[in-house]
Amino acid sequence: MTFCDEAWERISTLRERIATHPFLVQLQEGTLERDRFLEYLTQDALYLGQFARALAFAAAKAPTDDEVVFWSQGARQAIAVERVLHERWTDSDRTVPMSATCQAYTDFILATAATGSYATLVAALLPCHWVYQDVGARLCGAVENIDDHPYGDWIAAYADPEFAAVVDQARQIANTTAESEGAAVREQMLSAFVQASRYEWMFWDAALHDSRWPIPT
Repeated sequence: MTFCDEAWERISTLRERIATHPFLVQLQEGTLERDRFLEYLTQDALYLGQFARALAFAAAKAPTDDEVVFWSQGARQAIAVERVLHERWTDSDRTVPMSATCQAYTDFILATAATGSYATLVAALLPCHWVYQDVGARLCGAVENIDDHPYGDWIAAYADPEFAAVVDQARQIANTTAESEGAAVREQMLSAFVQASRYEWMFWDAALHDSRWPIPT
């Protein structure tokens, strides 16, 4: 069994919880309140800025030129998407703090990037690619007329074949990396993959329930 097969199986219950989360159900139905969607996009833009830094760490740690190029291009794309989200959906005159969930997720991937091995970092980064692509494909398949859907642009972006190709390459890197590691490191990779996948669920849940810090500074 490949690393990705094992990792995907390990989060089977979590994937079902993600697929049936009220945020995504309402998104699919087009009934999600706009302010909840904007909250999600605002936090996603903040997340992507830090995710890009973690991708840059992966490029620095990568053992092959092809992997350096892959992660570097990913970092550049994450920054580009962050800027588009910021310009299109957020108030440029207002500073929005990270939610507690966004802070926890980015702290996790950056700590893994700074102190973990290349293998565990690859595993920690993978859910952001793979889970989103899976969600996008599910939503796109369930929406009858995506052009008229209020959130059709977002759904289509994550179901795009070009994004699927990026996810395939990320999975290939994860499998190849795991093959060269022993059982202990492989288990660390699985643990990092599961933890990041939990944060993916929490991210949607936070957007629906507005999980800002309970005590302001």
